[in-house]
Amino acid sequence: MKLRCITDLSADIPEALAKKYHILQIPAPVTFPDGESYSDLKSFYGLLREGKWAVVEPIPEEAYYTAFCSCAEKGETAVYCSPSGELSHNLRNAEAAKARAEASYPEADIQILDSREVSFGLGLPVLSAAKDAAEGASRDRVINKLHFDFRHLKLIFTLAHPEFLSGYFPCKPGANPFGEQEAFPVFEINPQGRISIVEREHKPEDAVERLLKLAGQYGTDHKGKLMGIVHGDDQELLEYAMEELSYRYQPAKLITGCIGCTGAANLGPGALGIAFQY
Repeated sequence: MKLRCITDLSADIPEALAKKYHILQIPAPVTFPDGESYSDLKSFYGLLREGKWAVVEPIPEEAYYTAFCSCAEKGETAVYCSPSGELSHNLRNAEAAKARAEASYPEADIQILDSREVSFGLGLPVLSAAKDAAEGASRDRVINKLHFDFRHLKLIFTLAHPEFLSGYFPCKPGANPFGEQEAFPVFEINPQGRISIVEREHKPEDAVERLLKLAGQYGTDHKGKLMGIVHGDDQELLEYAMEELSYRYQPAKLITGCIGCTGAANLGPGALGIAFQY
């Protein structure tokens, strides 16, 4: 039986790699309440920089149901990897869709995994698993590897505009939840799948530097391992992070990507995330 990896577009897997390894990334509805529209990711970030605020809705149950049924009809094992169930309602909708699909296709093989991660913390393990599946790895091996990678790959990130996280921390909408001092924290997704603060800095450039240093403090040695960088439409910052990570840690492979609309609506332009094995 063939296996297909399914995840949300918020995993931020570059389109070319998703296509190469047959990964289905399902998009979430993202809209601007004032009716503004965007034609691509670049224009979406342009609206955010103008001070527009976007709203992300959960992926509808029907979208998952359609994907699961399609796999069942083709005789494929569907392995859906969700962003953290603590941060998104998508896991709940996927589980409801799984029950419906299994009722329609009793022989369907549908597996659902909560990554307890977001962005590349979710996307890199899915990408690795899909590559293994394409190279002939067994169903059980792929699923076991996903479980392992979700426990041993960490995402840390910082923001140029912390006010975009106001929905996650108690404060007025659009306000900086961290006040005027130490206003640029570095965050992680903790083992429970929630956003937590690791360090605080006074300036965004200091937060970026702290982020780069923290990548070396988790685990013991990144040399020869996989690392990833995601950015909020800031090519200059991406290139700086690539150069520094390559020089300091010498990873075997460094995958880069731009944070898509789902993540950008919650993180804003200029965000930077680093994912790594540990």
